[in-house]
Amino acid sequence: MEMKDSLNLNLNSHSHSNKDALARNTILQGKYKIRKVLHQSELSIVYAAIDVDSSEMRAIKEFYPKAIACRKPDHVSIGCLKTDLSPTYYKLLEQFEREAMLLKELDHPNIVRYGDHFEANGTMYLVTSFHYGMTLSHKIQQMKAAQDEREMSFTTKEMVQIFNPLLDALSHMHAKQVVHRDIKPANIWLDQEGQPILLDLGSAIRYNEPGPHPIVTTPGYSPLELYSERSKQGPEADIYSLAATLFYVMSGGHAPYDVTNRLFDDKRQSVRAHSRRVGILLDRVIRWGLAVESHKRFRSLRWFRAALRVEQAVNLLSPRRG
Repeated sequence: MEMKDSLNLNLNSHSHSNKDALARNTILQGKYKIRKVLHQSELSIVYAAIDVDSSEMRAIKEFYPKAIACRKPDHVSIGCLKTDLSPTYYKLLEQFEREAMLLKELDHPNIVRYGDHFEANGTMYLVTSFHYGMTLSHKIQQMKAAQDEREMSFTTKEMVQIFNPLLDALSHMHAKQVVHRDIKPANIWLDQEGQPILLDLGSAIRYNEPGPHPIVTTPGYSPLELYSERSKQGPEADIYSLAATLFYVMSGGHAPYDVTNRLFDDKRQSVRAHSRRVGILLDRVIRWGLAVESHKRFRSLRWFRAALRVEQAVNLLSPRRG
């Protein structure tokens, strides 16, 4: 589930500059009252909403492929811009529904929780848990902007607090033969207690099912196999993206070289070039996970766990590092 940073979310704000979005106080399914737009992507709009039955906050993702669809005159319903775009619209809608069905099967405290999904207004809506906080990418940018050098990177304890639960969440997904395919700092939410929530399963697939698989990539974080509809895609794809995310965090906000720039020379950067606080084992595991060819990466998330345990142990012996 895509979500914009909402730590200081003002739910009573009357500003509503997004012309594509539903109006404030619009009621969906007779129970969800729209309060504010959180984020809009090419394929959807995400809202903060109140469940009027329980008075609890929810995040609602509305299928809205803005390149081929628009609001109808009632300002609620959605329709295709042209009739000949209908096949594309409904193909993307099926993909959106697959996200909802996959999320419904995943019950883990570090994965955004499924609440409901339904069709209405010519489109589909996915309701999930709502979390105050910010994305990992936003947190890193805050740290980069900090004047105090001591606040410009996570401590070892904080790193473990973030990444061990993420490893648990990915283990849960992989055990159900689901690969996320879009792990990156912008899809990792940190709640107000610092606990991570894995967001946005819009690109997720069952890796035991044949393709073609939709191509969805992010420079720096997507492995080579995600650039092809027909390639074999499994847990190694998530391992690459998690290694890239670790690189970004441990380097203080530097994404690794994009895979498309390493096709003929698989030169993998050392995160220690950015921070000598990173241990040798963790650096090697990150570089291993960033291999261009999927069969040259490790398949087990246990390598990440082992490297983080070593980081903890070294920090206990040398507290100044963490």
